[in-house]
Amino acid sequence: MEAGGTSTRKRKSAVLEGCRPAPATAAADPGPGSGGADEDLINRINRLPDEILGEIISLLPTKQGARTQAIASRWRGLWRSSPLNLDFDHITAHAHWYNLSHDVLGIIKSHQGGGRRLRTPYMYTKDVKHAIEACLLSPALNNLRELELSSWEGQPIPASVFRFSPTLCFAHIGHCSLPDATVQGIQFPLLKQLKLVHSSISEGSLHRMIADCPSLECLLIYSCTGSRSLRINSPVLTSVGVKNYSADAPMLEELIIESAPRLESLLHLDEHQGLRVSVLSAPNLETIGCTNATRIVLGSTEIQVRNFTIARLLACSS
Repeated sequence: MEAGGTSTRKRKSAVLEGCRPAPATAAADPGPGSGGADEDLINRINRLPDEILGEIISLLPTKQGARTQAIASRWRGLWRSSPLNLDFDHITAHAHWYNLSHDVLGIIKSHQGGGRRLRTPYMYTKDVKHAIEACLLSPALNNLRELELSSWEGQPIPASVFRFSPTLCFAHIGHCSLPDATVQGIQFPLLKQLKLVHSSISEGSLHRMIADCPSLECLLIYSCTGSRSLRINSPVLTSVGVKNYSADAPMLEELIIESAPRLESLLHLDEHQGLRVSVLSAPNLETIGCTNATRIVLGSTEIQVRNFTIARLLACSS
């Protein structure tokens, strides 16, 4: 009995020993300069030059960019002087329509730098239209690089848009008419991407506009009216996309690539409306996207497409 009692006491002692907390170990000395990952990241950001911080701020959505002013006194000046990214759709997501005009006017009034990007909404009220017109005239958008402008009423494009022509690199123009008198003589020396969507432009103005974009690399003409034929002569264009538009007004029926030494991609995006495509000289053309409504002429060879095709081609040149 005594041996059994001794064995029981030993087992209890072992259990109690296992339940005791382990002795505390001394905390490791974090050492100097290790105030945590967040603090280290903040210090690294604060060491960046103002020019780089301004570019970072300009890439943020509109309201997030404005909120950087709350980080520190240094950041208040950074937002006001950095290129402005003004996206009406983003502001609308955080405000009611009747507050939108007030919010936008407040932003451009307090901003002292130039512009990076302006994106207008597809549909808007008369008050918002006034805010858009104020933006187009505001010094807050000087030297604008990217423009996405839409007018659901199909109104003439505001002439003030073209004050940005020397600096624009990207332009998306939707649901507007482009009168000959407005487009004539406008130069876009830096424009690399041009998208005309559900807009009207005469054949002559369309040719002049493309010719006045010496840096143009990507061209999209989507459901536009006013032009029946388009001839492409461009030393730098790499991509062309076309979608026809079924309406009483003249629509694009013929696309002629006369000379495009860097053209790689040619897309017809409409399976219902016919398009005749003639490629005279495009030595780097590799991809043609076409439908059963597309007629393609490569040099002197005509191809009638029966089903939707993405074709990989050999070099085509006259």
